Amino acid sequence: MFEDIRGLIEHFEEKNDLIRIKKEIDPKFELAAISKKLDGKSPVLFENVKNRKVVLGFFGTRERIASSLDVDIRELRDYILKAVENPKPVKIVEDAPVKENVTKNFDLRDLPIPTHYEKDAGAYITCGVIIAKDPETGVRNASYHRMLLKDKDTLGVLINGWRDLMKYYRKAEERDKPLEIAVCIGLDPSTLFAAAATGIPIEVDEFEIASSLLGKHMELVKCENVDIEVPANTEIVLEGEILPKVREPEGPFADFTGIYDIRRDNPVIKIKGIMHRDDPIYQDILPISREHLLLGAVPREPVMYKALKMNVNVLDVHLTLGGCGRFTAVISIKKEGECEGRDAILTALSTQRDLKHVVVVDDDIDIFDERDVEWAVTTRYQSDKDTIMIKDLSGSLDPSGRIDSRKLGIITAKMGIDATKSFEEGAMRSYEKPKIPFEIDLRGYMEDV
Repeated sequence: MFEDIRGLIEHFEEKNDLIRIKKEIDPKFELAAISKKLDGKSPVLFENVKNRKVVLGFFGTRERIASSLDVDIRELRDYILKAVENPKPVKIVEDAPVKENVTKNFDLRDLPIPTHYEKDAGAYITCGVIIAKDPETGVRNASYHRMLLKDKDTLGVLINGWRDLMKYYRKAEERDKPLEIAVCIGLDPSTLFAAAATGIPIEVDEFEIASSLLGKHMELVKCENVDIEVPANTEIVLEGEILPKVREPEGPFADFTGIYDIRRDNPVIKIKGIMHRDDPIYQDILPISREHLLLGAVPREPVMYKALKMNVNVLDVHLTLGGCGRFTAVISIKKEGECEGRDAILTALSTQRDLKHVVVVDDDIDIFDERDVEWAVTTRYQSDKDTIMIKDLSGSLDPSGRIDSRKLGIITAKMGIDATKSFEEGAMRSYEKPKIPFEIDLRGYMEDV
C-alpha cells in the first residue's frame, strides 16, 4: 500500500503509466489545458510550475483507482465498504516528513495553485482536504472543499450547509470563536478516498477509515500553529482558521456539474503558517475531469450498495460520469418480486443527497455499458407505470434546481426508472436476449485479425 503521493508516482512510473512534463508551465490556464487533453489517458507530473512540481490524474479510471489502493478492480467496491465498516485506530507520532519545513513567513501566491477555467473567480485549491475537530466532542473530520486564493494568507471556501464541517463551524460561531483547521495538499490515496466517502456518521473519524484502507495505523502528527493532527506524509499543510461571522464573495467556479457554480458570500480562511516536505509536490484535480467525477462516484457506490443489500438482491451500483458522478445511478438487481425495482429506487434515493435519477435493471444488463442500459430502458420500461417521481426534495448543486429559502442547499425533483422485467400477467414474456450458441476464433477465417 502507498503511504504517500511519492510512492504512488513511483508506482505508476514503473507501470509506464505516468507522463512527465519538464517544460515550464503557467498555472493560469496552461496547466488546465494540457490536463484536459490528457484527461483519463495517464497521470501527469508537471516538473516546473512556479519552480514546483504539480501532479494530477491518478484516479482518472476505475482501474487506476483500484491500482492506487493496491486491490484488484473486481474487489474495489467491497474493499472500500469493508474499510468504512471497520475503522482502524490511528497512531500519533512526534515527528514526520511534513515537518521538514515549518514557517510563518509565507505567501500563498508562491504556491503553484492553478486557475483552471476562463470565468473562474481566480486560482483554486481543488485537491485540498480540510481537517477540523468538532468543538464539543473533538472528533476529527476530513473533507474536500474548493478554496479560492484571495491574497498572501487568505482563502475563500465553499462549505455546503449539510456538511459536517459546517456543523463544526456553526458551533464555533455560536461561541464567537474561529474554527481551527488544516488544509492538506498532496495526500496518500487512502486518506483521499476516506475524505471523499459519504454516509459516514459524524462521530466516525475519517482517518480511521483511511487506516483501514491503508491496512495499518495511519500516522498523524500534530500541527505547529493549530490543535489539529494531519497525516505524517502530507506534502503541504496550510495551518489556519475559519473566521467567525465573516462572509466574502467566492465564485464563480467550474464545478463537477459541468457548469459554473454561482458567486456567493462564503466563509473565509486565514492561514497562520505552513508545513511542507522538502521539494513538496502540489496535487491538483482538474474540475469536471474524469478524475474529479470518479472521486465523487467510486467512494459513494459502496455506501449505496450496502443500503440496497438490506432490501433487494443487489448485484452492483454505478454512478455514471454523464450524471456528474453523483446525480445518476444505474443499479443491477436479481429481481425476485414485482415491486423490487421500485424498492431499489426508493432505497437508493434515501442514501445520497446528491442523487437525482435512478435506473434499475436486471442481472443480464451491463450497468457500465451505456448502450445496454439504454436498451433495457427502451425494451423493459413503460413510462406510465414504471416511473417514480418525487418533487421538492433536498439536493446538492443541481443546476436546474432552486435555492431554498434558508440557502442551506438546493430544492430539486427526483426520479426513478424501473427498467426490470415484469412478472405481471399480460406482460410480454420475450425478455431473453438472443444469443448465438457458437464460439469461433476469427483467426481461422480471416487474415491479419
